[in-house]
Amino acid sequence: MRSARPWIRGALPLFVMLAACEATSDSTGSWKPPIAVVPDNPSYPSCAASMECHWGERCDGPSSTCTADGAGLVAAPDFTLPDEDEHSATYGQDVSLSAQHGLVTVIYFGLSTCPVCWQQVMRVQSTLETLADGGLGNVTALVIDHESGAGKVWEMAQYTRLPILQDTAGSTVWNLFHAVKDTFVVVDPYGFVRASFATLYPFRSAADLARLEEAIRDAAK
Repeated sequence: MRSARPWIRGALPLFVMLAACEATSDSTGSWKPPIAVVPDNPSYPSCAASMECHWGERCDGPSSTCTADGAGLVAAPDFTLPDEDEHSATYGQDVSLSAQHGLVTVIYFGLSTCPVCWQQVMRVQSTLETLADGGLGNVTALVIDHESGAGKVWEMAQYTRLPILQDTAGSTVWNLFHAVKDTFVVVDPYGFVRASFATLYPFRSAADLARLEEAIRDAAK
């Protein structure tokens, strides 16, 4: 007698995969964004600390003056994009990189339709939670979705509370940072790029995760 429904054997792995996705589709975690510091310095450009300066500036000790000289560091280009993650604290708002003043900011360039990218943002979010639990709570992250993901952010938003910012036609912000998929950029609290990784996979590589965490800790010093 022929085996009944031979297609079932081939379908089972797919069924299990779909069931697993369904089980975690609303798992957005518990991450909450830290509060950025708004500089209030009526004596600007005179300063006593770098936090009294504008984005992309540091306080020069000898002159006690805010300066754009980042001691060899490059200031991150500012941008403003809409947050389209319905689970994010800034959903529906325009989010600027410069508004993260006072925080270490991890920028991740991914595609909202890419399952690997979903894993990436989940790992970034869990890393922020772990760092915060360990006392390093002034770290935030922004996901920059490629223009091709317009209207599809909900696919990635099932897995994270991180702001997912929709890039504009022409991939303006991707081009600003010369980014490719899975690029990570770490920006320090004053707006200077401290590390840039063309491709990094912290969700599956312990070495890559360690590199990202090290860059974050260095930027926080």
